[in-house]
Amino acid sequence: MPSTWALAPVFGPFFLSRYLLQKLKKRRYNVSSPFGTNKLRQKMEHGHDSSDPIEEYFLPREKVSFISVEGYQQVKLFRSIKDKSGPWVLFLHGLTFYTDICAAFLNKLSRKHNVLSFDWPGVGGTDPSRNDIYTPQELLGFAEKVVEAAEPGLPGRGLSIVGHSMGGLMSLILATHYLKQGFDIKNVIMLAPAGVKVHKWMTHRLLTTPIIGPVLNFIFKRFPDATAKRIVYETRYNFHYMPKHMEEALWEPFKKSMLRDTRVTAARTLAFAQFPWENHEELFIELDRSKVNAIVVLAGRDITIDTPATERFLRTKCSSISIQVYPDYTHDLVACNADVITEYISAVLP
Repeated sequence: MPSTWALAPVFGPFFLSRYLLQKLKKRRYNVSSPFGTNKLRQKMEHGHDSSDPIEEYFLPREKVSFISVEGYQQVKLFRSIKDKSGPWVLFLHGLTFYTDICAAFLNKLSRKHNVLSFDWPGVGGTDPSRNDIYTPQELLGFAEKVVEAAEPGLPGRGLSIVGHSMGGLMSLILATHYLKQGFDIKNVIMLAPAGVKVHKWMTHRLLTTPIIGPVLNFIFKRFPDATAKRIVYETRYNFHYMPKHMEEALWEPFKKSMLRDTRVTAARTLAFAQFPWENHEELFIELDRSKVNAIVVLAGRDITIDTPATERFLRTKCSSISIQVYPDYTHDLVACNADVITEYISAVLP
């Protein structure tokens, strides 16, 4: 009869997996009031145009299209032309808030500017990456191909790049890439960008922890439905900071989108747990030296991006990059504060 310790290598991972799943289930955000008070929500809603018609929270059908590029049979585009001869704004959304969730922001921005945006691989209306590769290099190549297919020669036509969160980091990567190719990028506006220091969400922390990480990685691959539901649950509190009528309009479509193909959602989660969210200081310094009009917008109540660390680095090392801090805003300022942010951007852009 084998001893209990002899069976540990066999049953240890099983019991550890069950323990981790129970911990995940017990971990709860108070969705109705994440920090025990609704005062923050009232602050966030102050300044919103609460009279926005419901259609403002959806992309107009005539501005949405689908194209194919190498490696991706379907890519969802938002393209709004205000002045055919005028400059363009390219908007890069974050990790999970695809173009539909950013509709209010895109609709407001397109009132004054030519705007192009697209869904990143694996979210919204764009096919997932082949072999579940979601590295900065893969996303950079994807963005280049989509921009050229959607608007040939766009980087050489007075382009401004705006990005939020992961899209903020990718706007930095794309802008410096275009500049090395000799393109005259006019403006780079990074909204709560990753790249310096981030606060890892719970799932991210567990997936990158020694011993626990590999076990949880196995669980996520083996049970994609449970994984996708967990990711949706962790994202739920982000919607709480939207105006209530916006939250009600967008939450169900978002949830359905994330659960439509749980294998893809789980694969993206695992890939982005390993994504290099930090240590891109050299790229910020490179952009700073280029003398392009670069702006970083930060949120004082951001629990995704480490705002103090990011601001401290930029003020110390990147004197040419302008910084705007909104003390009462949270990370998802594109969705939650679309009117204020678009007004700020429109005042900067030509």
